[in-house]
Amino acid sequence: MPLPAGRRPPRSLYLHIPFCHRRCFYCDFPVVPLGDQADGSRSQSIADYLHWLLRDLAAAPAGPPLSTVYIGGGTPSMLSPDQLAQLLAAVRRHWGLAPGAELTLEMDPASFDRQR
Repeated sequence: MPLPAGRRPPRSLYLHIPFCHRRCFYCDFPVVPLGDQADGSRSQSIADYLHWLLRDLAAAPAGPPLSTVYIGGGTPSMLSPDQLAQLLAAVRRHWGLAPGAELTLEMDPASFDRQR
């Protein structure tokens, strides 16, 4: 079905955070298991990946605001609250969010708290 005149299709963004504590038996996704002691604030692998991801986002073509942002993985809730805030700030700065935009974060309840 064609969109009404002057209406653009919704824009979406998927961000892959490939880190997890261990690979689940059912997982076919590209992940990097870091063990039980790793989290965003203590993992150099996560810090390095986030650095390059933010750089890639800044180099991506700008466009209309996003209607949906999906952060999947791995276990994106392994990122620290500051790292998640930094990532979302970069998305808002580069594209912006449409009114009523949907933000989704895959998580492991064991690595999620009120700050995230």
